[in-house]
Amino acid sequence: MRRSKPSMVLLTLLAVLVAAMGQLPVAATESTAEPEGEPSDPDGDAPSGDPDASGDPDATGDPDATGDPEEGGDASDGDTAEDEAADAAREDDEAADDAPADGEPADDEGETDAATFRTAAEPPAEGFPIRPSVAQVGNPTPEVVFTGSGWGHGVGMSQYGAYNMAKRGFSAAQILQHYYPGTAVGTDDRSSERIRVNLAAQVASASLEVVSGQQPIEWRHCRPRAGTTETTDHRVSDCALANPPADDPDSMAFHVQQPATMLRVCPWNGETLDAEGKVVTPEQPFLGLMLVPETTSQQANCGDFATSLDAAVAKTNRPVLRAYHHGTRVRSRVNASATGRLYEHGWQDFHRKPLGAIDVVQDVNTVERYLEGLAESLRSWGTNGPAALRAQAITGRTFALRAKAAPRGLRAGTRACSCDLLNTPADQVYAGREFALAPYGDLWVKAVTDTNTQVLRHDGQLAQTYYSSSHGGGRSEANEDSWAYGNTPVPYLRSVPDPYSIEETSNPLRTWTSRATHANFAAHVSSGRPAPLARVERVEILNRTQGGTPREVRITGVTANGATDTFVFTHRTNDSATLREKQVAGASFRVNLPASGPSAAGVRLPSSQVQRIGFGPFTDDDGNTHEYAITWAALAGVASGTSATTFEPGRNVTRAQMASFIFNTFQIPEPTVRGQFSDVPADNVHALAIDALAESGVASGVGGTRFAPSDPVTRDQMATFIARAAGLSTDAPAEAPFADVPAGATHAGAIASVAEAGITAGCAGGENRYCPRDPVSRQQMASFLRRTATS
Repeated sequence: MRRSKPSMVLLTLLAVLVAAMGQLPVAATESTAEPEGEPSDPDGDAPSGDPDASGDPDATGDPDATGDPEEGGDASDGDTAEDEAADAAREDDEAADDAPADGEPADDEGETDAATFRTAAEPPAEGFPIRPSVAQVGNPTPEVVFTGSGWGHGVGMSQYGAYNMAKRGFSAAQILQHYYPGTAVGTDDRSSERIRVNLAAQVASASLEVVSGQQPIEWRHCRPRAGTTETTDHRVSDCALANPPADDPDSMAFHVQQPATMLRVCPWNGETLDAEGKVVTPEQPFLGLMLVPETTSQQANCGDFATSLDAAVAKTNRPVLRAYHHGTRVRSRVNASATGRLYEHGWQDFHRKPLGAIDVVQDVNTVERYLEGLAESLRSWGTNGPAALRAQAITGRTFALRAKAAPRGLRAGTRACSCDLLNTPADQVYAGREFALAPYGDLWVKAVTDTNTQVLRHDGQLAQTYYSSSHGGGRSEANEDSWAYGNTPVPYLRSVPDPYSIEETSNPLRTWTSRATHANFAAHVSSGRPAPLARVERVEILNRTQGGTPREVRITGVTANGATDTFVFTHRTNDSATLREKQVAGASFRVNLPASGPSAAGVRLPSSQVQRIGFGPFTDDDGNTHEYAITWAALAGVASGTSATTFEPGRNVTRAQMASFIFNTFQIPEPTVRGQFSDVPADNVHALAIDALAESGVASGVGGTRFAPSDPVTRDQMATFIARAAGLSTDAPAEAPFADVPAGATHAGAIASVAEAGITAGCAGGENRYCPRDPVSRQQMASFLRRTATS
């Protein structure tokens, strides 16, 4: 048998007493120890259970969809006085049972002294204002966070993967056959030929000094080969010898005798100095060079031009200066660099370019010597993974010989560089003599020597041996899906399993996080749209390449005029023709989206193999319908996560947590009386919010002095909580607001009001349904409150 309810007279007197008492503004929540079963953070986010228990929302994308939540109890959210009167009238007609009816209080077993219980007043008709700190957040534009793995283009061999395979006992040939299926190791005697490497492009000046050796530097100047120009052919010929002929006074060759002497190469267009030391520009300038002595490596470029011109030891109207160093070790610097790099084998050419620029090229006397300076793998791997270094030597040699056959400038899509290949990751990183002289350098030189002349072939031809640091997601990329290479599939550059890349914990980019500004991301994905996005509210990865790069990404955002726009992104309209043809979103992001992240990766994503795209600070809501609202809730201080990086979006909200959600959103006065419920200890983290909502009339107990803080909140109860706090009507509607909410239902008025206010649009599972008895999840609560606060 149910206990009788407190008389209305007593309730009224107590309400007047509460209203008369003063109120003190303090913090929204307290963080203290709490009873068993209660969470320790302000939102009650106990980290357990499936973090996405709600599953996928309805097909229409309604943020109110509950998906498939776990079962929860039917505790009331706190009845109004009218509800309680109606319940009392029904008691005479209802048979006694063990469980309370919907909307009725449960038996208040173990109730405390009535003097400690305070009855709620009615909330103000206009509701409570949104907290200023919450209102200030508005519609945020948070950073877009990319989480991925791997570094590089993802095609061909993974260097970290090769190292791990080598440690497991795989040979160099086995490593290469794994990453380049259908290839075989062969030989090529052309590795004894010269190769030209661009060391620096378009620099203002360069310098050279002797570091060690018996032979002086011998300088010559050169002309392009007959019938060509320096800008169309990387090869030069006709280099003047030591004794200049009488009819060519600009011809010169001279020796630098002092090892400490440094000469700087500067542009010269034929200028001269008049009697007063002023520079005279020639009527017909040319692209020439001059040599200027220098006493300090810190001199900025060529310094004062008149001074440099006056001090020049030699000038030439030819476009190339060649420095033969005869095996003497030299240090080459560009611009005002204080360090430079060491070179020993071959000679160095300085090519004059338009607009006062110079290219520096090292002509290495053999491909094998070039490989000794190939700085592409860690030398120390030779201690317990020498097969990885041998595999690197073979791929590097094969790559270099293919480049010799089709030098830059003659290859499609490359500019003339007076070279066969660059010394950058665009081709292969060449560090000169220093790489072999550094610690463990002997292990790398041994790998080069052990594989002398060995190359990788496919159908008898040199293979295109692309490689990168590591692959993400456990697979390599097919070349046509990578951001770096063409769209014609290459038979041996397929996506292959690569668990080895992601096993090595010493790989600094085994996993990584990069960030793009909201404005940059919105501009990138809405390029070419009828109206650009002012903000992005959801990013969903729809499908991926075989190697794991996002291929199609669905974007939901809002334009400047407030219109919602949803579309599938694969590329920008102003991406390169190759990227537009690929239609791989991750490739477009990798190439053209500015992003901050690991310093080694610079200002772009480390790779296109992205696992997640979303907003911070949480990682378990990426792509979620409610993610933007969750981010808003965190920024506004409405809700915190279950950890620094998790929100557990699908967990059900308890009555205690609901109290904190509401209290953190609305400017509800703090309670004048504490400890209003016997089942809410004073040290419960939600006690302040619960007492405040009870005293303000937003919520009451479930009977007697009980609040049932751990019971889940249902969607109908949620509507009443929000309606009371926001000042929306809870009066019974004239007609049913939803097919599954009768007009006479306890919470029908509140449900009708929140629907009319745009706070909810129903649930999944059929047209015009609200699912009133389904529990509310944390993700849904974030969306409800964001709409409430920003409507």
